[in-house]
Amino acid sequence: TTTAGVEDGYAARLPAVAQTSPFPELLARVASSGRRGVVDDVLDDPAWEPHRRDALTLGFRSIAVVPAGEDRLLVVHGTRPDTFVGEDGDVIVELGETLGAVIDQLGRSQPILGEQQTEVELEIRDDSHYLNRLAAATGAAATVTGVVPTTDGTYRSFVRTTAAQDVARDALPAGAVVRELTDSDDGEHLYEVRPADTKPFETLYAGRGRLQEMRAEDGVCTVTLTIPSDVSVRSVVEAFAAAYDGTTLTARRTQAEPSESVGTFRARLDEAWTERQREAISAALHGGLYDWPRKTSVSTLAEAFDVSSPTFQYHLRAAERKLVELTLE
Repeated sequence: TTTAGVEDGYAARLPAVAQTSPFPELLARVASSGRRGVVDDVLDDPAWEPHRRDALTLGFRSIAVVPAGEDRLLVVHGTRPDTFVGEDGDVIVELGETLGAVIDQLGRSQPILGEQQTEVELEIRDDSHYLNRLAAATGAAATVTGVVPTTDGTYRSFVRTTAAQDVARDALPAGAVVRELTDSDDGEHLYEVRPADTKPFETLYAGRGRLQEMRAEDGVCTVTLTIPSDVSVRSVVEAFAAAYDGTTLTARRTQAEPSESVGTFRARLDEAWTERQREAISAALHGGLYDWPRKTSVSTLAEAFDVSSPTFQYHLRAAERKLVELTLE
């Protein structure tokens, strides 16, 4: 049991308190259902009469219990009634998921990067590739600024193109264009696109590889990847070739990383970030939030991820803080 922000005497009694009804029932319900449990006001709920003295002494009125990864629960006390109603409750759930993901990741993290990596360049001459289709529809280049793996197993592809929204939707299969993220009107559009075949990206990210560039023009989509030295290049190339006809390997270069390597720094970020934090900061970067002038907004990106703006901002700020801390330490 780990505690923070509580008086030492109460913290020492927590194991005993947790055995006192109705705490066991609340904890068991959350553990079995995987869903939050909330007490809106311990002073107004007869079942919580045994805890009213603690509540009055320590100044808490409401309680929330949420799952926090594998075999863990997060218990939070609020200082006012109905603390965890609405978006505040959603943030607590997200906090539990974040803490759990950090603990789970630290528990299974291992050194993952060697001193070398392989840069691979592919050409895809397949008219069905979504980027080639967009380039053909406009007669101009189309570029993927990033592909973000999400916590629910899907992939979000961020695409820059001159294609207007109706042109983009006509060029791609139904449902492929999830939404436009561009707020400005400068002739360039940024879309969230759901790739029809995600196997290439699944293979790439499972091997800790990175997409450096994906650009389509004149019927050719050029893809540049970096793959860690201990991962099979062939497996990644074959995944792209299986998804798209006309895929050829055009270049392969071995790159040595410096002793204080970028790869080492990235490995430390991989350990520090949760999946949701990586998802948020990647979406902010590829979605144009850091461009000047900005091409999108936090609220637009939050809508794309189907979460509230405060929830998205929470994960984004946490990711930014960890990045700055690692950079300046």
